[in-house]
Amino acid sequence: MSEQEIYRKFIDWLGKTWWGLPDSERLLPLIKARYTPEEAEFLTGFPFSGRSLEELSDFKSMPPDQLEPYLDELARKGIVFKREAENTFRYSLNDSFFVFFAAFYGRSQSRRSLEEAGELLENFSLCSLVCQDEAWLIYPTARSRTC
Repeated sequence: MSEQEIYRKFIDWLGKTWWGLPDSERLLPLIKARYTPEEAEFLTGFPFSGRSLEELSDFKSMPPDQLEPYLDELARKGIVFKREAENTFRYSLNDSFFVFFAAFYGRSQSRRSLEEAGELLENFSLCSLVCQDEAWLIYPTARSRTC
């Protein structure tokens, strides 16, 4: 499968959440800035509701000892949500709202990647990114502009 097809399928999957994704020429660059092709392929079809490591191991046909470190890394990046419930950890795919408004602007991002992502998001009409007193402020915008 080509990289373009991988991202298109992933975008279709992300569009199934409550937030959805508008069709836009700027959407693909935004997704590419946040997800590697490997992550996009892995996460296509990934549950939006919490699943145990064992359930996900069956779903992904991967041994738990291989899957867990990868999921933990995705959770560290803010792409996957990890929580403890019923004496086990559960993982779910974060929707695009969370990923682009909260996780992308985490401290792990360099100033340059923040500026690039901010420009993409502003062009995408999702938010305005402003640097004030060495802190990045995110202002959601109405989706009234045409994408």
